[in-house]
Amino acid sequence: MAPIMGNMLGDDLMAISTAVVIEDYMFDSSVVGELTPEESPSDFNDAWDLDGTDFTPEASPDDEGYWDDMPELVTNGGFDADSDWTLQSSWSISGGKASYDAVTSQHYLKQTLSSVAVGTTVKIQFDILDVEGSKNAYFKLECSGTPEAVFGYTTFSAGTHTYYHTITGGLDRLNFVPLNTGTGGYFSIDNVSVTEYAIKPLDV
Repeated sequence: MAPIMGNMLGDDLMAISTAVVIEDYMFDSSVVGELTPEESPSDFNDAWDLDGTDFTPEASPDDEGYWDDMPELVTNGGFDADSDWTLQSSWSISGGKASYDAVTSQHYLKQTLSSVAVGTTVKIQFDILDVEGSKNAYFKLECSGTPEAVFGYTTFSAGTHTYYHTITGGLDRLNFVPLNTGTGGYFSIDNVSVTEYAIKPLDV
């Protein structure tokens, strides 16, 4: 009789249960109610019932999705003060930016950073502005004393520039090293940022 009772119990469960499909949708909302799936999902951590529509936000959200916010490795990247950076002659910090005066020597703008492990990918971003006339900013970027180059001498126009670099020898500094050439001239740098580029699940 035990198998028969088991089958009967299973039948009863089937009678009172409805199969559901949990869609792989994520939602972006701050209010309870019916939702439309988010086109570019950014948060795994809110809750919805089994029909995938009735939504309740997290009571105490501690992140903005599966992507963790990595700590900023650069101090005073906005050059709000004349501090935290080592400047050789030809560089100056004033007015919320670091400016280069186009001498012919390889004079650097440098900051020592906390060490980042080999194999780590970092996101490096900076703004170039105040480029002289029809010329360009012309410099290389190094991230260790070895040195390890993020890129060699490159010309830059004004704008925001972003690089992703996987550390091969160790990240312990950031060196902007300009060189004046026929196409290189005066320029300024602002909003320098270095963060690890990684995904870390939180409370998903």
